[in-house]
Amino acid sequence: MLYHSYKEKLEQRMRTLDKIWKFRFLILAALVLLIALIVTLCSVAGNIYAQSCPSAVEYGTPLDFRAKAVLGKVTPEYRAKGAAEWTSEQPVRVGDYEVRAVSDGATGKKYGTVFSYSVLPREAQIGLADTFFYGEDPAVTASLAYADVVADAEYDYRGKADQTFEVTIRVNRIVNEAGEDVTDCYTLSALMSEAERLARPVVLKAESAKKVYDGTPLSAPACSTEEGSLAAGDSMECVWPSQTDVGKTDNTPALVIRNGAGEDVTDLYAVEWLPSSLEVLPREIVLHAASAEKVYDGTPLTAEGVRPDENTPFVSGHIAQIAVCASITRAGSIPNLPTYVVFDETGRDVTANYSFRSGSGMLTVTPRPITVQTASRTWIYDGNGHSAAGIGDYAVSAQSPYGLVEGQTLTPTNASVIRNTLYSVTDSVTEVRYAENALLFTVTAEDGSDVTDCYAFSYEYGRLRIKTEIIVTFYPVSKYYDGTTLALTEEDYAVVKPPDVAVECSFPALTDAGTIDTDQLDSACVSATDPVTGQDVMADNRLRYESFGRPVLEILPRPIEVSSISVSAEWNGSPLYGNSVSGAFWISLGSLVVGQTIEVELTGVLQPTQFYSVQNTIASVTIRDRNGEDVTANYDISTKSGWLQWRQD
Repeated sequence: MLYHSYKEKLEQRMRTLDKIWKFRFLILAALVLLIALIVTLCSVAGNIYAQSCPSAVEYGTPLDFRAKAVLGKVTPEYRAKGAAEWTSEQPVRVGDYEVRAVSDGATGKKYGTVFSYSVLPREAQIGLADTFFYGEDPAVTASLAYADVVADAEYDYRGKADQTFEVTIRVNRIVNEAGEDVTDCYTLSALMSEAERLARPVVLKAESAKKVYDGTPLSAPACSTEEGSLAAGDSMECVWPSQTDVGKTDNTPALVIRNGAGEDVTDLYAVEWLPSSLEVLPREIVLHAASAEKVYDGTPLTAEGVRPDENTPFVSGHIAQIAVCASITRAGSIPNLPTYVVFDETGRDVTANYSFRSGSGMLTVTPRPITVQTASRTWIYDGNGHSAAGIGDYAVSAQSPYGLVEGQTLTPTNASVIRNTLYSVTDSVTEVRYAENALLFTVTAEDGSDVTDCYAFSYEYGRLRIKTEIIVTFYPVSKYYDGTTLALTEEDYAVVKPPDVAVECSFPALTDAGTIDTDQLDSACVSATDPVTGQDVMADNRLRYESFGRPVLEILPRPIEVSSISVSAEWNGSPLYGNSVSGAFWISLGSLVVGQTIEVELTGVLQPTQFYSVQNTIASVTIRDRNGEDVTANYDISTKSGWLQWRQD
């Protein structure tokens, strides 16, 4: 296998060599042409062509130099005319220069034609603003190149009208961004323009000051410039305000501005003062006055004696006239503040410059403690509410620590009403129910003023009681007559007022048809026991029965229907009687009570002379119990009569 593989590869290589040999001349010619092309390109690479350059440009205008290179990039180089060294930085100053193109070729740097050109001065237009501030020159507007600015200029002013001038400007020097003089790069001429002079704005702020009143003037003669400035050579003269008495004033001085020649130029400024102030605060004086306290008695409470605190003295030389006149009559507390007047050395009243407060000393009147006793009252139930708030129903208790101040009167402001129900009153261990006679009072002085708040009330309340109504509600019970007794059980009635009173009752019963109404139960309930005391309160209260407008007990008559038979017979010349046959009647509806019997009287008769039918009339029905007693009244009996007639063949 290895031999055959090697043999096959060798044969493939021999075939390839045969083909190369066959085309050897064509291949050799192609190689010669390729080498010649490469040599040619290497010899011309970097050659510069299509060159152009203007002979002159204006300062500030870039040089429009153009050149191209074969298979290369062109870079311009510059030098001053007659200089030896070339540079890649384009010259901008006025002068004569040379420029050439440089390219990197395969065999080294290649250079283009050297062109000469000149940078000429720039025609510049100079302008002036139509307004300017006092102390400054009008702003210059110029069509300068790059970042050049006018660094030095001369101005001539000639007044034309009020604050309006003809201004002539002469530019002496122009500098570039590096501060170099480039004036020679421009062609300039003097310019005259009309401009208005404006007031020079300046913002000033005076110092603010504050102190506690001491009888001497307060001033702050200092200020600072917050915005703007004075013109060169100008200065300020200020007349500063002051503040002596308590109060606050504006610290803005009277201002005059003068120039270097001493002339008043204040009108040439627009002055703005920021807010500032001088403030004198009241001098605090603490006064220690005497204290006093008493129970309200309707007379004023005062206390003499007062001294200033040593830590809050008056201004030296000032004289204080102090008097205690605080007074309190009604209950409460007030500071025992005195009245005062203060004079300075000249006798001027300076009281308003002081602030007085009490360091100690209070006048206190405490409420007068008084105990009021209210009456107890009892009423028998009458369906109305009751109260006890009249004369004789209240008085100051004998146990009261104090009585009323002489000449003052006690008046109730409300009436505690006990109603005819017991739901809103309070339990008691001694009575079935009660309500406190909780009156509230006002106290009126002799002059008619209300002095209630000058008293501290405590109470000994009496009790208000209504002997209430005991209401027993029945749930009506009824049935049809069945011969048994109908009676009330404990489930058939309930005590609704008061619900916790236990009522003992003995009620009549019914056996025969009939009713028992509430007006027949006057003596049915015999006792009413209070659950707290266990006492029978029936005699103290009113008993009333309710049954929703229906009888308490009711037995309805038992409904039955009795029917007589119909009889037909052949005429035999004798009367035909309705009871002549057995079973002449029956109970067609309903039934009798078990054990009871019925007796029926039939009066129907058909005479021989009568050729028509007649009713088999039921004249009477009687029902009897086991004992033979007539109980017919316990039934609701209806009758239905049959017929008697002759039978026709």
